[in-house]
Amino acid sequence: MIIKDFQTFLNERFAEHEIPQIQIIMRDIGLSPKQEDFTKRMLAEIYEKYAHLVLVDDDGYNQDERIPDNRRHNKTKYDEPILNFMSVSHVELEKMKAKVYNKVEDIQIAADKIKFYKEFDQTDFVPNCVYELDDIEKIELPIIAKPAIGESAQGIEKFDSYEDAKKSKMKFDVWQEAKDIDREFRAFVMNNKIIHLCERVTNTKNDKSVGKKDADEKIDLVYLDQDMAKFPHIDELERIKEELSEKVKLEFYNIDLMLDKNGVMWVPELNGNPGIGPGSFTVVYKHWIEWVYDQELSEEIDKDLKEMAKAYREGMKNEHPDEYAGSLSPI
Repeated sequence: MIIKDFQTFLNERFAEHEIPQIQIIMRDIGLSPKQEDFTKRMLAEIYEKYAHLVLVDDDGYNQDERIPDNRRHNKTKYDEPILNFMSVSHVELEKMKAKVYNKVEDIQIAADKIKFYKEFDQTDFVPNCVYELDDIEKIELPIIAKPAIGESAQGIEKFDSYEDAKKSKMKFDVWQEAKDIDREFRAFVMNNKIIHLCERVTNTKNDKSVGKKDADEKIDLVYLDQDMAKFPHIDELERIKEELSEKVKLEFYNIDLMLDKNGVMWVPELNGNPGIGPGSFTVVYKHWIEWVYDQELSEEIDKDLKEMAKAYREGMKNEHPDEYAGSLSPI
């Protein structure tokens, strides 16, 4: 009789598809672009066990040579639920027999900043905006200028005077009042419940924050998982989420949050195609399986996910000690 260790037993169950995966269709080539060695190692494990990524381009499946074998050859499982991260329809979505979570038409409010701002321009958590350069003197300085569509603060520029904004050669679609920001967060919402929270901290080793980076550069942020039980602004976050839910019909999305130095919380945008690091993924997977499949996690899966989350958070603490030390309520 061969006695198998815990990890071998678990891996065989995954290989035999006894444990459901979360199927995600997306245009990116992975869940997160972060390059820490431990992050890449854990994401590779996630792709083998818990996530079935369907990677596509305009013509069909993505054949990018950079895609590793652990997700290069994945095909759509039409009879299993799929989480959509795309804002444009695709033939693979049209073939689906099982439910598509995050319909293309619903994801537009997160994909297009102008649509989001106009839908919520009467709220107290979206900064004042204008959509024509000639109107910028209707809002207060300083100003953040943005394209309607973009990610990682790419294409965003900050101006301290109306004159500088008018002189810029960059193309912008919206000009918004900039706030004196103390902290930034990202809340994960699934089935209209806040399931997870990260603090977004500027990477002190590579400060590409808005105001310091070139407009066409991407911002470089460190995401630190937060203890929601200790988060002092959870009631305000819940209020904002409830107000958003009146018009946001996405089953899964992120709320990007800014806390200014007066303790006021603002929402610069939503995200329907979020990067998901290993720590966040363990929470997303758990809630997905419990909600979509109506299954409780087995003891062995729960143990595996908790060990992964713990190892990831320890890795982040060691890799980014200054950011961790300054974080509000890190796990």
